Amino acid sequence: MNWKVCRQCGLKLPATVEYFYKHKNSKFGVLAVCKNCTNKLAREYDRNHYGNENEIRICSICKQEHPATLKYFHKLKKGKFGLRSICKRCTNKSQREYKRDSYGSENETRICSICKLEYPATIEYFHKQRKGKLGLATVCKSCKSKLEKEYKCDCYGNKNETKICSGCKQEFPATLKYFYKGKNCKFGVHSFCKKCFSKKRSLYYQCHKEQTNNHTRIRRAKKRIATVLGFGVTELSKWIESQKPFKCYLCGKRIKENSSYHLEHRVPLSRGGVHAPHNLGIACPTCNLSKQDKTPAEFNPEKFFPELSL
Repeated sequence: MNWKVCRQCGLKLPATVEYFYKHKNSKFGVLAVCKNCTNKLAREYDRNHYGNENEIRICSICKQEHPATLKYFHKLKKGKFGLRSICKRCTNKSQREYKRDSYGSENETRICSICKLEYPATIEYFHKQRKGKLGLATVCKSCKSKLEKEYKCDCYGNKNETKICSGCKQEFPATLKYFYKGKNCKFGVHSFCKKCFSKKRSLYYQCHKEQTNNHTRIRRAKKRIATVLGFGVTELSKWIESQKPFKCYLCGKRIKENSSYHLEHRVPLSRGGVHAPHNLGIACPTCNLSKQDKTPAEFNPEKFFPELSL
């Protein structure tokens, strides 16, 4: 384990995220000052730069006098004493009023498209939807929750069928109450019940604690080493937008807009690949998970398109 001495208090602490905040450019990837000292310094900085205990500030809405401190006013660099002109109470009230005005109307009513009942057009009865009428959805909250439950029951599990747990060998109804989701499994639920699955997972982590931790550390380290300079989060988001409409580069199937996709390294990082746009590819989850640490040509040479360069 690596140890680090705090510059402020001088204590020797483990160089982990529990005691220090993250920082990429510094030693061991953490700051030189511990968390307690950084919080103290931040409070002192706020006291010196925002507000003044000796001064008084009048709120521009309620016209009440308050001490010019962060207890009564929010930060604002360009404002007087580095504070806003409105007190915290008034800002909260204005935010609530804005939500009421922009989403729904108390004077109007709205009929749910499923249960056909009439409700006040407010956020209490309908979810937000900007493109909808009065900024609300067409379905009421109670009907929306029922639809979500029905969808889960239809897609995952079957009330009329039973399933035997492969761990405890007990028979349970094949529903999400007793089993976790499993798309490729029978009835769309896992073969182990929830109790057995949680036990199995905890045992695995206890037995393979070092392996799991090392795997995540190696993956992060390889990604940091393999990154090309100038390729950050903004460049990556632009590259993803340029790839639309999405298409799996391994099997050639088109990926729908709402469906999930994986951002995958064509040449794996474990085999000397680079974290750069020319080595990235959008793949469907099934292909990416089954590919593991293989190259596209090794994974499936028959279906792999030769025009796509590695």
